[in-house]
Amino acid sequence: MAIDELVIIKGSAMFHETGKGAHYYAFSSYSTTYQEAFANIKLPTSFNNANNTRNGYISLGIFGIAHGIDLGLKNDGNGWYPFSYDVGYDFVEYNYCRAPSNATNAIITVNPVNSTTVRMYVQFLNSNGNNVGTMFEQNISVSSGNLQNNSGYISCRFYRFASLVPKGSDNQQDCSNMLGGRFTNLGLYNRNTSSYDTWGISTNRVTNAWKVSPERMSLSYTSHNDTFGIDHWA
Repeated sequence: MAIDELVIIKGSAMFHETGKGAHYYAFSSYSTTYQEAFANIKLPTSFNNANNTRNGYISLGIFGIAHGIDLGLKNDGNGWYPFSYDVGYDFVEYNYCRAPSNATNAIITVNPVNSTTVRMYVQFLNSNGNNVGTMFEQNISVSSGNLQNNSGYISCRFYRFASLVPKGSDNQQDCSNMLGGRFTNLGLYNRNTSSYDTWGISTNRVTNAWKVSPERMSLSYTSHNDTFGIDHWA
């Protein structure tokens, strides 16, 4: 299969990014029922950004009327830390909350607060499940009008992705990799039942999922988890 080839996993692709390295996305449908997304991210066991020419991203997101708000983790070659990207507008890095060397996992939740504000929480964990590093929790202002308010509740889609993005031209034979990562215990908070519903790709709460450069993007999934790896082999 060719570099940048699109493979549909479920539904259809909402967009097809090329020149961005191997990656995948999974999206829920629009809903006012689900008010928060949760994941326990197992951080990749191998990360190589090809001599500082790529950045790694493992992220949740909130999709409004027109575009998404990426809310997750970035790795610039010196460990994982939170970032936010109001797509087409503001990109902000919170590298004062960089994961310590003994972090193996990151708990992350994201939710809309109102039509112009979202919240992100990140806590790194060690192999024993204990908190390590600096906890991150912040309300983040986003572009006006993108998040839709419906009868007092935001109507939005939640999504997630993993990618290894070039800083310049995309050479998918540069031996960069991001291996052994997982989204685990995936959940969407149901405001009607006050509990989390699973949103693995195999559930009906994921309506669209796809991957790009399939020979370099490995992905398996259950109702609760995604296991992924990116390998831009020579």
